[in-house]
Amino acid sequence: MRSVGQHWIWHESGVPCHWVSGQRPGTQNESTPMNIKNVAVALVTLIASSAAQAQQAVQWRVEDGGNGHWHGYSPARLDWNAAEQAARVSGGHLATITSSAENAFAASLGLPSDLFPSAYWTGGRRPSAGAPFGWITGEPWSFTNWDRLEPNGCCGTDVRFVVFRVHAGSLGRWDDTSIDGNAHPQWSLIEWSADCNNDGIVDYGQILQGQLADTNQDGIPDICQQPTCADADIYRDFNVNGADLGILISQWGPNTPLTESDLNHDGVVNGADLTTVLGTWGACGG
Repeated sequence: MRSVGQHWIWHESGVPCHWVSGQRPGTQNESTPMNIKNVAVALVTLIASSAAQAQQAVQWRVEDGGNGHWHGYSPARLDWNAAEQAARVSGGHLATITSSAENAFAASLGLPSDLFPSAYWTGGRRPSAGAPFGWITGEPWSFTNWDRLEPNGCCGTDVRFVVFRVHAGSLGRWDDTSIDGNAHPQWSLIEWSADCNNDGIVDYGQILQGQLADTNQDGIPDICQQPTCADADIYRDFNVNGADLGILISQWGPNTPLTESDLNHDGVVNGADLTTVLGTWGACGG
């Protein structure tokens, strides 16, 4: 796992909703009185949002010899591509296990098993049959923990993905399998290592601990997804001005299919969006 952050175990609770934009329900022209800006300032009320986290995560702490990342698992049975996409949506990626210590940590997480030979997708793969294995993060493929007689490339040409076994007798051992787990889609072992604000701490851990806000619950801190001047230019005239402010105020409240003013995509037009408009007021490129 990349040494840039922390590891967690994740119970997938679903995919965040996507904001839908439609036609503009009406705008004001640029003659909108500038004092609207001053009036709007009085409306700003920043509502602190600490959405409940469905994830349960475990950190491989630096003081325990780890890299500070977080690891988690998803109980959704998916093929490899869908599992990696879901991990990315959560702000992480399928786990990369680059040392015996990290492998032992993953084995200690108590991952659930079932009646089938239980295993979890990792970020290990080879781009084509016969090619060397590697990690999706580009980390060196310098450590392996293959189970007995593995990798054996059985069961077809699409056997090129690494799973982490958790069933009795093979805990922590690896197996190579096909994209769909040989017709038995797997659970996923997920890792969070991103540090978008470069403070030396993995973002996902700070989100779970309430230190960084993640309003849309995508595993990425809001401070790393701040709306830009282009987002605030709702009227699309290369200026953030009264026209944009008028549209925003007219769409105040929960989103509808026609809403264009939810600049931070949190499902509601409110003080946070207003702050963006006011904070980017003026010319906005051309």
